Amino acid sequence: MKSIVARHWIFLGLLVVVVVTILLNLTTKVTPSEETRKLYRIIDSLPAGSTRRISFDHEASALPEIRPLTLAILRHAFSRGHRLIGVALLAEGTGIGYRALEQTAAEYGKTYGADHAYLGFQPQSIAAILSMGESIKATFPRDYLGAPYDSVPLLASTVNYKQIAIVISIADGSLSQQWIEYGHARFDIPASIRL
Repeated sequence: MKSIVARHWIFLGLLVVVVVTILLNLTTKVTPSEETRKLYRIIDSLPAGSTRRISFDHEASALPEIRPLTLAILRHAFSRGHRLIGVALLAEGTGIGYRALEQTAAEYGKTYGADHAYLGFQPQSIAAILSMGESIKATFPRDYLGAPYDSVPLLASTVNYKQIAIVISIADGSLSQQWIEYGHARFDIPASIRL
C-alpha cells in the first residue's frame, strides 16, 4: 500500500509541474549544437540537385529521439532541392525510414523516382556498405517497392558512391561508425555524417 501512495504523490507532483509550466508560459531557449550547425552548413553547401544517401540505421525504440531529427534533416534536404536515396542497414529502420521519406516528400510535392527513392534493407551492414561502393544496383537489384533498379530514374543515374554527394547515417548505435570506417575510408565518400 505504501508504494501505491508514493507513486500517486509522484504523479501529482508531475501534474503540478506541468500545470505551472503551462500557466506561467515558461519556455526554454534551444541553442543548436556546433555539430548541428556543421551538418546544416554541409547540406547548405551542396548544390541543388545533389544526390544524398540517407541511411536509417535505428530501431523503433529510438523513435522519440530520432524521428524529429530525421524529419528535420529530410525537410531541410527537400527544401534545398536535393534528391534523396534511402536505405536501411538495420531491419527495423526499413519501414520507419520509408514512412518518414514518403511523408516529407509529400509535404514538398516531391515525386518518387525523380526526387527520391528507397532501396530498403540489406543485411550484413559492412558487406552492404562495401558492395554499394562498387555497384548499388548489384547490392539492391530492386527498390523497396519491387521495381527493377534501372526503371527508377534517380537510381538509374546512380552507379555507386561517386554519384552521391553525402551520406547521412541516422543511427542509435554503432552502424554510423561503419559508414565512416568502410564507406569513407575505402571509397572516400565526400562526407559521412554520424547522428
